[in-house]
Amino acid sequence: MNDRTEQSCPLCDTPAHCQYTDGRNRKLFSCSRCTQFEISVRAEARLLQSSQEWRDAFSKLAASAPADTFLEIRLPSGPGSSQLALVHSYVQRSSRRFAA
Repeated sequence: MNDRTEQSCPLCDTPAHCQYTDGRNRKLFSCSRCTQFEISVRAEARLLQSSQEWRDAFSKLAASAPADTFLEIRLPSGPGSSQLALVHSYVQRSSRRFAA
């Protein structure tokens, strides 16, 4: 099953390609402005309710990802984690396998 679709980028609102990953718990976006990033479905919902300033900051982080990496955005996990915040990290492209 191909889960690729088109959707507005949740970071910059530019038309983008999107692919579900991790059993439809995450989405991999390919955006002409933000380049490539992955976001959990729950983090995307939180981000869409946040300020434009917050989305712009994540857009810049995604666009400035080091070579051979992409930005991953998710809700924090573990005891004492604030569900109001989002966390991010850069992930090696070789650690994920996505459909072409």
